[in-house]
Order: sequence, then C-alpha cells, then structure tokens
Amino acid sequence: MTSSSPLTGTAYAVYEGSHNLQVDFQLVHYLDSASSQAALAARLGLLPTRAAAYTDPQVMDDSVIQAFQVVVRTGTPLPQLPGADTLLLPPLDDALHQALTGNGSPQKILDGVAATYQKALTDFTIGPAPG
Repeated sequence: MTSSSPLTGTAYAVYEGSHNLQVDFQLVHYLDSASSQAALAARLGLLPTRAAAYTDPQVMDDSVIQAFQVVVRTGTPLPQLPGADTLLLPPLDDALHQALTGNGSPQKILDGVAATYQKALTDFTIGPAPG
C-alpha cells in the first residue's frame, strides 16, 4: 500500500464582471503552464503543481523543490466543493483555537473535526485513499 497526500494548488478565479475576460483567461493559462510554474519556483520558491515543471532545468537542481515531486506524482486531489471555504475551514479554525488553549488532546480535537466533516459531507468517506 502507498500513502497519499491531499493536494490542492491551482485554483484560479476570474471575476465574472471583468471587462477583459479574454486577457484574464490568457493570464490564467500563462500562470498554469509548466514553464511559468518552473520560473516562479526558481525565482520565488513556489512549489509547482504541474509534474512537467519538475523536469524544467530551472528547478532540476533545487533539492527542496525536487523533494516535493513525489507528492505531486502520488497525491490525491482534494474534492472540489462549492463553498468549501465556509464548510471546511471553520471547523479547522475552531480546532486550532482549542489546540492553542489546551482545550482537549490533539486526538479529541481532530476527532471533533472528523465528526463535523462526516455530518457535512454525506457523499464522502473518511479513510485511506483508494488503491
């Protein structure tokens, strides 16, 4: 069995009311390309989300960036949920506050997050990734 990490990385949004939608879409396409991600990784240390960016000469010699290549190759994409920020983040915020104030063991706090998610995400299961 192999382990898997949850992944997220490139979530672009273009304002529907933009007066320059074509230019906006071109910018997203540019930022999402492997060559642009490699350039941003080389200059800013951002981790690429495109596997092809890891083979770019600009990042081939960066051992820190290369160490994350296996995560991109074996990770599990996070589900795309409408309103995920209002559904998934508040329980984590509460958990962080509980942990910082010593209000429960880490296991108890994370079990509470899992229980909240199980109630809210009825179409999903919590457990190891398939495969």
